[in-house]
Amino acid sequence: WSIVATYTGSAQNSSWLFLGNFDVDAGELFSFDFNTIVSLTTEIDNPVVEEANAMVIFLFFLLDTTNIPLTDIQDLFSNFISNISNNNISFKYNVLDAFKLAGNLNTGGFEDFIDFQHSQNIVFTSETKQADFGGNQESASVLIQGSLQRSFINKSNVTLLAIRRSKAQVKVPESSFIVAFIFLLLIIAVGGFPRRRTREFNQ
Repeated sequence: WSIVATYTGSAQNSSWLFLGNFDVDAGELFSFDFNTIVSLTTEIDNPVVEEANAMVIFLFFLLDTTNIPLTDIQDLFSNFISNISNNNISFKYNVLDAFKLAGNLNTGGFEDFIDFQHSQNIVFTSETKQADFGGNQESASVLIQGSLQRSFINKSNVTLLAIRRSKAQVKVPESSFIVAFIFLLLIIAVGGFPRRRTREFNQ
């Protein structure tokens, strides 16, 4: 007899978070450069019973926080983290610019993709994207170099929020016959079975 149980191993890494607040004078150019490198690889032996998943998401938002109290800007960061955890990204302040890169590999399953979106004030200076979906081994990679440039007619305050997260998970079934065999060896090792008793008589 044999019972199949699924063993799951996972690792989650919130690589980094960033919040920056900036005062911008009227007519001044607000700008920054950024580099984004993403590389995902998954591999399995048996697609019928095994599954491997790897995902990554990188986001940044430039918000108009002019005339907003400092305490509200500080709360903005914690609310942003909470919304990300609940897969619900929303702001009560005006989003001026945004960039999103997301990728997912699910070898032995579905929903393989890698894609990115950006607003009009974000310009790419270099862009490379490669993907190999299907089969027992999958991979995807993206390299983006770009910049954001924006000017303001009036004196303004802006807040930049950025987050990068990655997650990996593997599911592998294991026959309980092996587990039972190991348990049997442990019983023998500790003397779990009855042993013959002998008595010694003194004459």
